[in-house]
Amino acid sequence: MNGSAQGMIDKPLVDRTAAASGVRRLLLLGGALIVAGASLVLFGRSYGEVAVVVIFGLFSFFGIAAIFASALGLVRFSSRASDGGIAKDFLDTARTGLLILDRRGQVVYANRAYGDLTGAARSGEVRTLERLLAREAEATEAIYHLANLARDGRAGQREFRLAHSLAPASQSEAVPCWYRVSVRPLASRGGQMQAWQILDITADRKHEESSFQDLQHAIDYLDKAPAGFFASDSEHRIAYINATLAEWLGVDLAEIKPYQRSFVDFLAPSCRSLYTERSNASAEGIEDIDLMTATGRTLPVRLLRRPVADDSAAPGIVRTLVLDRSGEHDAATPVELAEARFTRFFNSSPMAIATLNPSGRVVRSNPVFRRLFGAEAAEGAASFPSAIREAGHEGFRKALAEAETGRSGIAPVDAEVADERPRTIRLYLSPVPKVGPDSDECAILYGVDITEQRALEDQIAKSQKMQAVGNLAGGIAHDFNNVLTIITASVDFLLLNHRTGDPSFQDLLLIKQSANRAASLVRQLLAYSRRQTMRPKMLNLTDVVADMHLLLKRVSGDHAKLERQHARDLWPVMADIGQLEQVITNLVQNARDAMPNGGKITIATRNVRAEETAKFGYAEARRR
Repeated sequence: MNGSAQGMIDKPLVDRTAAASGVRRLLLLGGALIVAGASLVLFGRSYGEVAVVVIFGLFSFFGIAAIFASALGLVRFSSRASDGGIAKDFLDTARTGLLILDRRGQVVYANRAYGDLTGAARSGEVRTLERLLAREAEATEAIYHLANLARDGRAGQREFRLAHSLAPASQSEAVPCWYRVSVRPLASRGGQMQAWQILDITADRKHEESSFQDLQHAIDYLDKAPAGFFASDSEHRIAYINATLAEWLGVDLAEIKPYQRSFVDFLAPSCRSLYTERSNASAEGIEDIDLMTATGRTLPVRLLRRPVADDSAAPGIVRTLVLDRSGEHDAATPVELAEARFTRFFNSSPMAIATLNPSGRVVRSNPVFRRLFGAEAAEGAASFPSAIREAGHEGFRKALAEAETGRSGIAPVDAEVADERPRTIRLYLSPVPKVGPDSDECAILYGVDITEQRALEDQIAKSQKMQAVGNLAGGIAHDFNNVLTIITASVDFLLLNHRTGDPSFQDLLLIKQSANRAASLVRQLLAYSRRQTMRPKMLNLTDVVADMHLLLKRVSGDHAKLERQHARDLWPVMADIGQLEQVITNLVQNARDAMPNGGKITIATRNVRAEETAKFGYAEARRR
């Protein structure tokens, strides 16, 4: 296309701004001539010749000045001298259709792009957008809104879709088109004007729709993949999870909001500590764990983690691929099924399991081993003996040496974990044959926590010792009671042969009181050893507690302070004195054991009515 043809195409369809400026220049020239003619009429008689000379002189001066200005390029005489220069050229050749209306709604300017977009080939065919789109239901609301903004002197923009193009040449094709229309006020010397712009954005929208379709296809591929996938942050919060993994877990995909659920919640309890300790946001790796579905079913899976350096495009700094290892699919081979079963047994075992090399370092371990002996020993960062106290090092080294030689039936080793809380672990070692040239495993270590068993054994030993002491005390008490019986009988015989005024009477009475107190202690010892037969009788609790004061003082020890509080007018009770003394002794002993740092033990007696005892609830507890 040559330059002249291009100039014809870029020429605006409607441009009344140049005509208006030409009329103004013509009016100015006419006004100047009228002023000159009026001056000749008024002053022609007196100064006619001088006025004519002056007028022609001015015309000559301005003419010569215009000639020189034109020669120097200061003034241009062309048809485009008043068209606005560069700004006008820009509007004429713009890709966006531009329509300028005056305050009465008349078209002042319309560029060629506006005609191409609206199907106007000549100036007479140019119509406003309100008239052009009045019958288009898809654009009526948008144009009406913009027209109201334009009348109020405000700017606005809207986008809408039409079932066909506005250009008549494209109507037969009936291709849907998208348009962007905007309006803004434009101030001029002729008053307020409106500048309307229209742009065909169909190509942009097609590109956006194509990109959106590609994105939908990519999401569909990922959601319906035969493997699970999720993205999480450094705190294991799920940023994205695909439909396959959500289906495996038995959860609704719509309920999992970004960063609302932690992946640890879907792990089996035995694997949670292992996963949180091993999963590092900056390291990639492979890990076999068990997931817990919504129905409580365990699902063995393999995780393939890979971190990303920058998660600005898609949230979640760790991307993880989840492979089903349950063997429920037909493609699983016998080797895969066996490996999955072994992994489940290894991870869910209630005892600590690890394989060791000849130097005592751990090669592989399960979650229980990590929980008992710590991450440093489980990851092989340090030798296993560093995880137990020094007392068990020698026995462990001997057992490891025997396992290295292939000996079976190695005796277990009891050791204490090197931790703040004392725990006793029984270690079993068995030899393992070397498999493959790269394998350095020589022994399998099994660890069982026997802390509670040891505590129970110590408790049983103490109980047996106490039972032996009680039997011994009961035997001694019986023998001592026989001696006291003889002493008491002899003292009674002597008291019968001595009068009250006899000097020896008071000594004999003191001997009898001491014998009775010794008999009371014997009864308490017999009650403690539970070798005394039950003989219920009427008792006074105040006297019973008073007689037991010395024994209770010894039972309470030096760290606890023993106090007694007795009410007046106590009712008598029917009970076996031995059993009652045993109950009081056990209560004081339990109170002492509950206060290892010392305290105060108070024994109080008072009358309790039947209405108050009904609120204690001991009868219901006895029935249960």
